[in-house]
Amino acid sequence: MSDPLANAIDEVATGNRRGWVFGVASFLAALLLGAFFIQIVETAAVYGSQTRFVTDAGVAELPLGPSSSLVWAVVALLALLAGRMGWHVGRRDAALREEVEHRRNLQLELRQTTQQLREARNSLERHLAQDGLTGVVNRQHFDGALERELRRSARTGKPLSLTLCSIDGMSAYNGARGNMAGDLYLKQAARAIESCCRRPTDLVGRFHGDVFCVLLGETEAAGAANIGETIRATVERVAAKTLENGQPELLTVTVAVATLQPDQASTVEQLLVEAVRVLHVAKGEGANSVHAASVDAEDLLQASGAQA
Repeated sequence: MSDPLANAIDEVATGNRRGWVFGVASFLAALLLGAFFIQIVETAAVYGSQTRFVTDAGVAELPLGPSSSLVWAVVALLALLAGRMGWHVGRRDAALREEVEHRRNLQLELRQTTQQLREARNSLERHLAQDGLTGVVNRQHFDGALERELRRSARTGKPLSLTLCSIDGMSAYNGARGNMAGDLYLKQAARAIESCCRRPTDLVGRFHGDVFCVLLGETEAAGAANIGETIRATVERVAAKTLENGQPELLTVTVAVATLQPDQASTVEQLLVEAVRVLHVAKGEGANSVHAASVDAEDLLQASGAQA
């Protein structure tokens, strides 16, 4: 980073140099013009000490005018004035150039600072959106994304699928292996689930504890069920790679898929309630499985009315 004092000294020196250049140039130009004028005067003096002017009354003779020494004095004075004026002009030009350069540097620094602030803000937003343990998005960020996708699906008329993935036997695993081992497996499971969601609009989050949630926009029930099966098989392969005493760990995942054809009256809570219901049914029927259900907005509205 440059020294402000050194920069200020350099700017003053640059202005002085330019002022002197303009001043000397103006002084020399005035001397040349004066010399040319004196040359004319001396040439006229060769032909006599008087100059003739033709008038209507006849020929009139006038004195030649001031002596050469006086003319030289006037020329020298004018040259000094011209030099002084040139020095000021040079200084002012240098000051204007320095001001323009200073403003250009300020604009460059402002753009760099703005870019750094933007990157810092984006980094902070990503950090705040992440789950501290698994690295997927947290519940708050996921709910916001789900709300936006629900509104978009209501406008476009495309189906929306929500998948809940519950790790089977996680409590027993923590009790037998310890919480650190359980946390490590949750990280591995999160990465395995993310690897199955390849579209830019797919989003994986941590629902709570050992349950992950997956947002699948513009995905019908059959397609969401296929993705759910891919998730189940991938997590099972991850568990099979964790060996102890020659026996694979028995951690698996139960996947519940809820697909909704939303309208303007649909809410995130309705879709979440349906997904949790499907997950409870799946857990009751057996672990390491995929269960899917598809409902429309009217069914959810009627169900909500019946519960009320």
